Amino acid sequence: MGCYPARIWARAGSLDYTTVVLIHGFAWHGGIFQHMSPFAEQYNARLIFVNRRDYPDSDPYDTDDHKLLVPSGEDTARNIRTFMDQRAVELVDFLELLVEDLKLPRAKGSSGGIVLVGWSCSGVFITAVLAYLQTMPHKCHSLRKYLRRAVLYDVPYHVLGYSPPSVSYHPMTDPKLSAPERLQAFAAWVSGYFNHGRAGTSLELKQPLLDPQPTILSMSDVEQQSCLHLGPGAPGGSDLMLMTEGARHGVFALLKADALYLKPGIVDETPVDDAKLKPNDDLVEKELEVVYLWCDQSVWEMPWGARALQSELGEARKLRKPTRSIKIKQMRWANHFAHWDQPERVLRALLTDSDLV
Repeated sequence: MGCYPARIWARAGSLDYTTVVLIHGFAWHGGIFQHMSPFAEQYNARLIFVNRRDYPDSDPYDTDDHKLLVPSGEDTARNIRTFMDQRAVELVDFLELLVEDLKLPRAKGSSGGIVLVGWSCSGVFITAVLAYLQTMPHKCHSLRKYLRRAVLYDVPYHVLGYSPPSVSYHPMTDPKLSAPERLQAFAAWVSGYFNHGRAGTSLELKQPLLDPQPTILSMSDVEQQSCLHLGPGAPGGSDLMLMTEGARHGVFALLKADALYLKPGIVDETPVDDAKLKPNDDLVEKELEVVYLWCDQSVWEMPWGARALQSELGEARKLRKPTRSIKIKQMRWANHFAHWDQPERVLRALLTDSDLV
């Protein structure tokens, strides 16, 4: 993992700032978050934009990594899970390195610590990390003092392992478009504003609103070049293979289950405020909060995913299946690129405990 060049500081001299680590989505790198930078000081936040492997300023995947993504019959599911387990270890190591090298403030209540955010398809990197924290808690003891919130930010349904509606559309599978046309069409489609009806009760599959126009159409060529990187989403690219095979073989559904459902005997990962501990108390930690933040004018994949997650959590409560503390927060009048069009609002939503965003 590498960092987009900007590491944006909070208030000068602050000892309790929150570090917000943001991971970009499909075909857009960390530069897509740049409009949030001017608000870091106001919200006492340090912003770190992570570029995943195969994106600028980060190491490319090596041959062995790519082999895990190539369809290989009955071994495909196991290979994709191995690939994601490796990415979880990388991300945990990266966060621990940030804590050590940058001397980050520990989490205390609603300040300090780390808020880890995965936008769009990078939600699978968040579920991979959450699953890893449960299966290997002894390797994450130091990080647990810092990580206080994980955010699945406008994550599409398939990244959580859900099935699509009976009728759907995606430009990447549009037979009327060539491969290069699909990538360009995808960028315009995914950055549109869609009228899905009240609270997403209906779905507009293909046609975005004319006003507001799709975010990419408001970008200059220079702005697009500062954050768009199509290679991993092209045929044979790592992101396209991961998204296709991970969903097809049920790996994303398994990662979600391992991430969100608590396993017997595993302590929670969220740090407690040390001031509330008695000197001889054992360290009994609260549960790591997970937030699913969705934008109600995003492309249909996001409201469909929010609806599916709400339904699943409701069923889990009925069956008394233990889950993490999961909060679903809706951003009204926002699209999939809210961090570009409404950056202050998004930063506030990532940091606040309130449901009103």
